Amino acid sequence: MLSQLVDLNLLKCSQVIDAVYGNELDNSIKNFINLKRKPFLPTKFNRPLTAGEIGCSMSHQAIYKRMKSNDICLIIEDDVVISRDLIDFIDLIEKLPSSWELVLLGHQVARVRGARISVWGRKRLGKFTIGKPVEMAFGCYGYLINYKGARKLINAAKKMDAPIDHYTGVSDFVNLYAIKHPIIHFSKELTVYSNIAVERELVSAQATKALENKAFSKFKEFVKSSFFYHPIRFLIRLVRWCTGNLRTLKIIRSYR
Repeated sequence: MLSQLVDLNLLKCSQVIDAVYGNELDNSIKNFINLKRKPFLPTKFNRPLTAGEIGCSMSHQAIYKRMKSNDICLIIEDDVVISRDLIDFIDLIEKLPSSWELVLLGHQVARVRGARISVWGRKRLGKFTIGKPVEMAFGCYGYLINYKGARKLINAAKKMDAPIDHYTGVSDFVNLYAIKHPIIHFSKELTVYSNIAVERELVSAQATKALENKAFSKFKEFVKSSFFYHPIRFLIRLVRWCTGNLRTLKIIRSYR
């Protein structure tokens, strides 16, 4: 990523912030966060956070806390591909809506094909178009944030009820905009080596299995509490007993 910043002549005005590695955190910290977390209603997120997600959230919040009044920060993670159009967009920051607090320069959508921003309330910035995301915007690998937005996210995300992109990807906490055609892209090649991606798949699989087991347990409890359970159970045992006795009689007769 640093080589890309050099090519864009942005390295001289950039600062590399060491990330927080979740796997290096004490287990008591990770367990405490997951013990205190609550279901995240804006995106219906409700599973334990992975170590990588906790570290990622801490890393972004650490940047927010460094910001001072009137600061505007461009946050770029190290596993991205940056378009040269980024330079042109930076030159247009002053033309952003006066009430903006966070602008996603690239994000992923889950369900809507081809549509990243709503047709309502779009704003043209030169050759770029920004607007409101049509759904939860996954990914916080490249975005602009101002001081006001940073303070809001510090207050909202400090409990870590969900991964950080569940806070940056919805309009519940900040005045959010997104660019129509991304100029910062998540690198698919680097995704293969992403600890967060691997951890998410593992935890999601475990959560799905736990839900299936819970659903099956509830079904068993429902069946056992029903009026017909014990009579049916008695009949099944009676049939098994009769079947066993018939087999015994057949064996005895075969020896006669």
